[in-house]
Amino acid sequence: MENDCNVYGMALMDRLILMDNLIQFYASYLTAGGQSTNGIPDVLREQVTTMFVGLGLYKAGSGLTTLSGVIDLEPDFDLFDQLLQQQGKPTLYTSKTKSPGKAVYLLVPFTAVGSQGLLVAQPESSILWGVGVNDVLPSMTELAIYDGTGQLITATQISPGATLPATANHSATSNYLRFDYAIDGERYMASGWPLFLNSRFNGQTWTIILSGTRSNMLRAMLGFKRTFPLIILLSFWSILLLSLFFIRKTLNPLEMLRQGTERVGKKDFNSRVEITSGDEFEQLAESFNTMTSQLNKQFNTLALIDEIDRSILSSLDSSVIIPRSLRMISEFFSDRLIILAQRTPEDLNRMRLTILEGSHHNDLDEEYVQLSKEEQEVLFSGERFRVLQRDTFLPRFLVDRTTSDSFLFLPLNSERHVIGALILDFTIPAGQDSMEQIGQARQLADQLGIALANARLVSNLERLSLGTVEALARTVDAKSKWTAGHSERVADLAARIGRAMNWDKEQLEILLRAGLLHDIGKIGIPLAVLDKPDKLTDEEYGSIKMHPAIGGKILEPIHVYKDIIPLIIQHHERFDGKGYPDGLSGEEIAIGARILCVADVYDALISQRPYREGWLKENVLAFMRENRGTMFDPDVVDVFLSLDV
Repeated sequence: MENDCNVYGMALMDRLILMDNLIQFYASYLTAGGQSTNGIPDVLREQVTTMFVGLGLYKAGSGLTTLSGVIDLEPDFDLFDQLLQQQGKPTLYTSKTKSPGKAVYLLVPFTAVGSQGLLVAQPESSILWGVGVNDVLPSMTELAIYDGTGQLITATQISPGATLPATANHSATSNYLRFDYAIDGERYMASGWPLFLNSRFNGQTWTIILSGTRSNMLRAMLGFKRTFPLIILLSFWSILLLSLFFIRKTLNPLEMLRQGTERVGKKDFNSRVEITSGDEFEQLAESFNTMTSQLNKQFNTLALIDEIDRSILSSLDSSVIIPRSLRMISEFFSDRLIILAQRTPEDLNRMRLTILEGSHHNDLDEEYVQLSKEEQEVLFSGERFRVLQRDTFLPRFLVDRTTSDSFLFLPLNSERHVIGALILDFTIPAGQDSMEQIGQARQLADQLGIALANARLVSNLERLSLGTVEALARTVDAKSKWTAGHSERVADLAARIGRAMNWDKEQLEILLRAGLLHDIGKIGIPLAVLDKPDKLTDEEYGSIKMHPAIGGKILEPIHVYKDIIPLIIQHHERFDGKGYPDGLSGEEIAIGARILCVADVYDALISQRPYREGWLKENVLAFMRENRGTMFDPDVVDVFLSLDV
């Protein structure tokens, strides 16, 4: 029924568009003044007569003149005159009738030589709604259509009422309406779908309601409920008989081993082959089960190591990498004590320890330790790993750490430099499992070292990038003694506004860089204009207005700054469209540029300039309030005023 609502609604929209196109075509044949229809082809005249009850022309001051058929309508002169002035999209107009529902009229703006008017067309209801002679409704289905205020427009014999029922609620997972209603003791199930008209017409959203009796809707389900137990019973006995047949046929050791090898080929290592024949086949089955168990353990270990590797390498932020990797490594090695030791760049003998106790996964401790010369030589001697034992050698920071007698020390390397070590509480197991566990730990340590090195590189690049931006901003501000520090203050204030608006880290980075470089275009403005103490001439002010566009041109070749260029170009646009350089307004202006505009104006007004003294803070705040919604985005101003600037 929901699908039928959608299909009917789209077909209704197609019919409305067809009628609109037909009226538009009809209008193109009307002569000057719109009164004569002599030039209209007979075929077109016949189509209009078929699809519309009547067609008329409304002109301001002249009223409604019938062109064909009969139109039973008292015009709403105020509305019709307003539509005449707008000359916009066609309008769907509904008017009450004597019977329940409303008549629909299509109002199409018409312009002839020296005059304007509205073509008023009343569609033939059977064609428009697809009922009666031209019935397109599914069998045993009732139709009702309501306007945007919930009032009934048209309906078949049965409808939910003159107004849309209050019980008509949207589905939790879709835009459809679902509800029940009762008439004369009969329960009806109804489904609704909103038909949005504004894409083509002036008009409220209509709601399409299709309904049918509950008994008819659930007839198939009731039949299924009666036959379902019989189907289940028949299926059960069929499966049982077939199972007995095939079990008797395949119950032998060779068949079971063949099936087992097939399961192994499909990477199913958990199934076992159970044979109790008491002969060589039973021994072969036991060997087979031992092999699959070992394979299962190996593959699970490899999968877990791969998951840890991907988790470690999935981020470039050391604050994310370190706790995530330590917790996963601790779980992999059965909740052991894990220590990440990182050498500090300024003093290689000093290490920062991040410590995770195996049973406290949410508690990460940090401390700094100083290594002695002996400890430095022993720990970082170039070996791939070292087992540290209490009775031979332990560095001081491990002596009192736990009661464990041995630790696995795994140096972390980056471009042939040791940047730290991964240290695990390590009990030497019996047999050959020792080297297997050490190899797994070494693999994880290598991945952790790569991830930390990448994070350091990205951090250094980010600091270099931000430092470059700050240097450029200071270069711009240094051009005039009156603007020293202006760009940094604007960037800081814009970032505070962004944080108050719950922007994420990436958005704040873009906003900060745009704030630092928002006036870079002033490099191209003569200093005599920037520092002029008197009123600027029109030509000088025109050159000042060029600096946003100049700034965009300067940064255009730098690909990494492509996200901040729109903010720099638009930071002097006004919310009411009276800004520059492009006269954008409202949400046409990037939200970051709207924030920069508030921060820039505030700092400019409160700072001293060659042509005036800086304003008092309360005067600046009053100015921001007065220009809320004209110069500035009102939402941004509200956030700004909530800050302690």
